[in-house]
Amino acid sequence: MNDRLRACWVVGGLTLAIFSLSAQEWTSPVRGSWVQAGAGKEHDIVLADAPAGSGCEIVVAPGEHSAVHQAAEFLAADIARISGYRPPLVAHRGDSPAAIHLVTLTDGVVVPPGIDRAQLAGQWEAYQVLSTDHDVWLVGSNFRGTAFAAYTLSERLGIDPLYHWTGYEPEHHPVLILRQTDFRAGPPVFRYRGFFHDDEDILPRPLDANGYPDGTYGSVATEWYERFFETALRLRLNQVAPYTRVRRRFEIQKMASDWGLYYSSHHYDILLSNPWGFKRHGLADSRRAGGKWDWYENREGMLRFWRAGVEENKSLDCIWPVGLRNNDDKNYAFPAGTPMEEKRRVFGEVIAAQVEMTKNLLPPGKDPVFHLTMYNASLDIFQSGPILMPPEVIQVWNDDGIGHMRALPAPAMPGRRHGVYYHLAYVAWPLGDTVQSQHVVAPSTIASQFRDIVNSGATEYMLLNVSELREFIMEARMIAEICWDSSLALGSSDPAGRYIGWWAREYFGDAAVPHVVNAYRHYYALLDTPQATWWDSDRVKDALGRLYRQFVGLPTAANPDMRSKMRARDHAYGAAFAAIAEAKKPMSAECRQFFYEHVEFPLLIGARQLSAALKLETAADTSDPATRETLCKAALADVCRLEAEIARAERPPFTGWYRNTWVRRKEHETELHRSFRNIQAYCDLAFEDSDFTRHSLLEATSATLLAGTDRYTETLAETAVSNETLKFTIDFRVHQDAFRSEPFFHAGIISASNTSATPRLAARAVLNSWAKGSFDAWASMEPLGVYRAASAPMAALGWDTNATPIDRDSEALRLIFTARHDTKVDTWITRCSILNRESGYILHSVDESVTAPSLSEDGPLKFVLAMDGPHPGTFLHLDRVRVEKLTPHTPRQPSVSGFRPPRHQVTAESIPSLAPRL
Repeated sequence: MNDRLRACWVVGGLTLAIFSLSAQEWTSPVRGSWVQAGAGKEHDIVLADAPAGSGCEIVVAPGEHSAVHQAAEFLAADIARISGYRPPLVAHRGDSPAAIHLVTLTDGVVVPPGIDRAQLAGQWEAYQVLSTDHDVWLVGSNFRGTAFAAYTLSERLGIDPLYHWTGYEPEHHPVLILRQTDFRAGPPVFRYRGFFHDDEDILPRPLDANGYPDGTYGSVATEWYERFFETALRLRLNQVAPYTRVRRRFEIQKMASDWGLYYSSHHYDILLSNPWGFKRHGLADSRRAGGKWDWYENREGMLRFWRAGVEENKSLDCIWPVGLRNNDDKNYAFPAGTPMEEKRRVFGEVIAAQVEMTKNLLPPGKDPVFHLTMYNASLDIFQSGPILMPPEVIQVWNDDGIGHMRALPAPAMPGRRHGVYYHLAYVAWPLGDTVQSQHVVAPSTIASQFRDIVNSGATEYMLLNVSELREFIMEARMIAEICWDSSLALGSSDPAGRYIGWWAREYFGDAAVPHVVNAYRHYYALLDTPQATWWDSDRVKDALGRLYRQFVGLPTAANPDMRSKMRARDHAYGAAFAAIAEAKKPMSAECRQFFYEHVEFPLLIGARQLSAALKLETAADTSDPATRETLCKAALADVCRLEAEIARAERPPFTGWYRNTWVRRKEHETELHRSFRNIQAYCDLAFEDSDFTRHSLLEATSATLLAGTDRYTETLAETAVSNETLKFTIDFRVHQDAFRSEPFFHAGIISASNTSATPRLAARAVLNSWAKGSFDAWASMEPLGVYRAASAPMAALGWDTNATPIDRDSEALRLIFTARHDTKVDTWITRCSILNRESGYILHSVDESVTAPSLSEDGPLKFVLAMDGPHPGTFLHLDRVRVEKLTPHTPRQPSVSGFRPPRHQVTAESIPSLAPRL
């Protein structure tokens, strides 16, 4: 074993480490393992005696690096969390009964004889933890080694390195006693290793116009970066790429560097220049970089843009990305027909210019580190032939986005340093391959792939894509341990099994281990690919498609093969939850909550939806309306439970963690709330007779053709509408002679005296043919003025997507709009749905709530449908209008658990024969 792979050193044939256990051994608990239970023994040290108000002090020389001072601050806070006593930080040893010394080894530093200078000297991030009579020495070969010694001590005293995500509090010891210790950690196998917080979709603020976290102009709160950076340091990582699609703040990258993390970035953030802001944030203009991202035509402009990144960050510890990619996360656009040889020449020329410029700009004493990630097309270019570039550039090889390496350096590639870019989180376009809400890269995959990585020699650099981290902490910790000591971590015949067993013991207790291991076995069998995370949601979508076709009178047939797969998967979920139930029995409440978040809840996301889908399919099979309604409401109960379970997983500080975002976007497979909303929408459309008494206000059949500013009006049979629900059903077709025309129209009610072109209470619908192959629908209530967008395949509307668009009518559409005025808060509660009458496809459904007065005092009321201004060549064929007043049979449910409950009285108790098995 060479020196870089040693976890503890041997002198004279005797191992000096009294407590040499490393997390990488994955055999025994680590957290709290250095705490002496009960009375102290000879050579133990009392670090805190909270009842007596005394304890140790932490000694850090003023000249130590800021990363060491930060580690000391964390250590003091950790001891306070464990004992209730917070040690003071001092520059020199005082008269406290004990002291913890943080020391970086240099020629002039005095350390006790037990510190092995010879083994530490000149090593990369190695360290030793040594207790003497009344002192604890945390000594590093460099400042990061010293900081890692402090984080190691914190964990051995009881602090979970992942506590921000697990929620674990340390075991309380008012009298905290450290056992006699001599622990030594050799240098890590991977020199540069860290997290990439890619695709920020939950945390950016403010929210944009769609209610999504703003990933274009928003930013992430400092407290989240503090959590990211602290977690990385406690796992002994030394770099971070904190941004992708948010506004950057220099104090964040400075904080990373000050705390001991190299500030770095991803493969298209060349020289940390922030190409995301090239146009979005006005950086191209402020840096005089020109408007074209073109090396042939705007070489000097691109160099000026990159230079600004170096100038901004040259005072920090950085790892500088080099290469050539677009100013968004896309391949660089070479002119069509550019041969590979020319592409290789340009890459070499660009990288050489970037390296030379950085070296010239950095202050004395800053030795730059460069990495080139050969992502997608870049890998193809590099594999096509040799590229001349500076030898100090680390070549970084990437995986396929879900943990399988695309390529690795061959033995015939000596003389250059190599590393890897690896994904636990991944956002793909289209979104079907996205991994964001559940962890799917199994420890067995990680062990296999990292064995190959280590054997290939690609150990100079490791960047791990974890997005916003929470879902991926188990596998992230495994990779962090491999990166420190791969020979130890991967040394057994089954390193993944050994790690899962250790994780089960470390995080859930000895008594739960076999059942936890079994639960993880079921977990990774069910969630083994990105597609497995949304397969169940799509089954709900398919089943609703059958029901909608029946709703508009179209035939539909079951798919026996798919039904068989659904039942088999449902059975597998049942086995998984049986294992989970056994695993939870011996756990503490704290462990049960984390186990819920990490294992049970990710499975519930699919299981609840699959259970609902099976009920919906059975509902579609039956010809009995009452049975169909019972089954659909039982399906709605399943997804209502899921909404409550989502709320449980959104404990502070993770409030709103599973909301819709630009990744978890509405109506896409990545959205967790899609099934709840869509089943509820179907029930609202199909079963209102069961909850309401209906009173017809208007029933009209019309062949009216509206164009321009035309209006269609009909007087309603009644005028009293306060505290009751109005339902509008409008059947229509849209004719367009221009493919990109935008037919807007309003439907609602107005008073007889109202002369406005816009109804006072209105469902505003916008149908828009944006591009060939798609048809968009917006629906909302006026005067709220907020529009929600959803896309449906144009084929669902009957458009011939293989031919040039011609003059024609759309397929028959139906707008269903319900509105109820709540006089207590003077608010209208509305739902607007647009569906295709011929295919049964629901194009869009949206709920709104807006403060507006009642219409009860306005005198005679009329229904109105109005075009919203002239749209040449666009006509609305109005086929039928129905307006009803609905009076509920039963009171509505109150809003609970952070989500709007269904309009129907659905509870587990109301369907005793369909009680949940989960």
